[in-house]
Amino acid sequence: MESSMIFFDLLRSGKSIDCDLIIGGTEMPATFVWGEGDVLTAYGEKFYDALLKSPYRLLENGNVEVLCDDYELGEHFTLAAAGAISKKEHDRLFRRISD
Repeated sequence: MESSMIFFDLLRSGKSIDCDLIIGGTEMPATFVWGEGDVLTAYGEKFYDALLKSPYRLLENGNVEVLCDDYELGEHFTLAAAGAISKKEHDRLFRRISD
Protein backbone atom coordinates (compact mmCIF):
# COMPACT_ATOMS: atom_id res chain seq x y z
CA MET A 1 0.00 0.00 0.00
CA GLU A 2 1.27 3.43 -0.87
CA SER A 3 2.52 5.31 2.16
CA SER A 4 0.58 8.42 1.07
CA MET A 5 -2.71 6.62 1.76
CA ILE A 6 -4.14 7.36 5.17
CA PHE A 7 -6.78 5.45 7.11
CA PHE A 8 -9.37 8.16 6.41
CA ASP A 9 -8.87 7.54 2.67
CA LEU A 10 -9.86 3.92 3.20
CA LEU A 11 -12.96 4.90 5.16
CA ARG A 12 -14.01 7.38 2.47
CA SER A 13 -13.29 4.97 -0.40
CA GLY A 14 -16.84 3.60 -0.49
CA LYS A 15 -15.56 0.05 -0.07
CA SER A 16 -17.28 -2.25 2.38
CA ILE A 17 -14.86 -3.29 5.10
CA ASP A 18 -15.26 -6.31 7.38
CA CYS A 19 -11.97 -7.24 9.00
CA ASP A 20 -9.84 -7.07 12.09
CA LEU A 21 -7.80 -3.94 12.73
CA ILE A 22 -4.33 -3.80 14.19
CA ILE A 23 -3.51 -0.39 15.66
CA GLY A 24 -0.37 0.47 17.57
CA GLY A 25 0.79 -3.11 17.10
CA THR A 26 -2.26 -4.36 19.01
CA GLU A 27 -5.13 -6.41 17.63
CA MET A 28 -8.35 -4.55 18.32
CA PRO A 29 -11.02 -6.15 20.53
CA ALA A 30 -13.84 -6.11 17.95
CA THR A 31 -14.21 -6.85 14.27
CA PHE A 32 -14.43 -3.65 12.24
CA VAL A 33 -17.38 -3.34 9.88
CA TRP A 34 -17.77 -0.24 7.70
CA GLY A 35 -20.17 0.21 4.80
CA GLU A 36 -20.44 2.73 2.01
CA GLY A 37 -23.09 4.71 3.91
CA ASP A 38 -21.07 4.95 7.13
CA VAL A 39 -19.44 8.31 7.84
CA LEU A 40 -17.89 10.15 10.73
CA THR A 41 -19.43 13.37 11.96
CA ALA A 42 -17.29 16.52 12.16
CA TYR A 43 -16.93 15.79 15.88
CA GLY A 44 -15.85 12.21 15.09
CA GLU A 45 -13.28 13.42 12.57
CA LYS A 46 -11.78 15.74 15.16
CA PHE A 47 -11.92 13.15 17.96
CA TYR A 48 -10.17 10.46 15.86
CA ASP A 49 -7.88 12.87 13.97
CA ALA A 50 -4.59 11.14 14.88
CA LEU A 51 -5.96 7.76 13.84
CA LEU A 52 -7.55 9.01 10.63
CA LYS A 53 -4.35 10.72 9.46
CA SER A 54 -2.25 7.60 10.01
CA PRO A 55 -1.04 5.50 7.09
CA TYR A 56 -2.36 1.98 6.80
CA ARG A 57 -1.56 -1.22 5.02
CA LEU A 58 -3.71 -4.09 3.85
CA LEU A 59 -2.41 -7.39 5.15
CA GLU A 60 -2.39 -10.60 3.11
CA ASN A 61 -5.04 -12.13 5.40
CA GLY A 62 -7.47 -9.27 4.62
CA ASN A 63 -6.98 -7.39 7.87
CA VAL A 64 -5.85 -3.78 8.08
CA GLU A 65 -2.93 -2.44 10.07
CA VAL A 66 -3.19 1.25 10.93
CA LEU A 67 0.24 2.70 11.64
CA CYS A 68 -0.82 4.80 14.62
CA ASP A 69 0.92 4.49 18.00
CA ASP A 70 -2.24 5.34 19.97
CA TYR A 71 -3.74 1.88 20.42
CA GLU A 72 -6.14 3.23 23.08
CA LEU A 73 -7.67 5.61 20.52
CA GLY A 74 -7.84 2.65 18.15
CA GLU A 75 -9.66 0.57 20.76
CA HIS A 76 -12.13 3.39 21.34
CA PHE A 77 -12.72 3.76 17.59
CA THR A 78 -13.19 0.04 17.02
CA LEU A 79 -15.51 -0.45 19.99
CA ALA A 80 -17.47 2.71 19.15
CA ALA A 81 -17.92 1.62 15.53
CA ALA A 82 -19.17 -1.74 16.84
CA GLY A 83 -21.77 0.06 18.97
CA ALA A 84 -20.17 -0.74 22.33
CA ILE A 85 -20.72 2.82 23.59
CA SER A 86 -23.84 4.77 24.48
CA LYS A 87 -26.19 5.61 21.61
CA LYS A 88 -25.82 9.31 22.40
CA GLU A 89 -22.01 9.17 22.08
CA HIS A 90 -22.22 6.92 19.01
CA ASP A 91 -24.50 9.46 17.32
CA ARG A 92 -22.00 12.24 18.11
CA LEU A 93 -19.21 10.29 16.36
CA PHE A 94 -20.91 8.45 13.49
CA ARG A 95 -23.82 8.73 11.15
CA ARG A 96 -25.22 6.70 8.30
CA ILE A 97 -26.10 8.17 4.94
CA SER A 98 -29.38 6.65 3.76
CA ASP A 99 -29.57 5.26 0.25
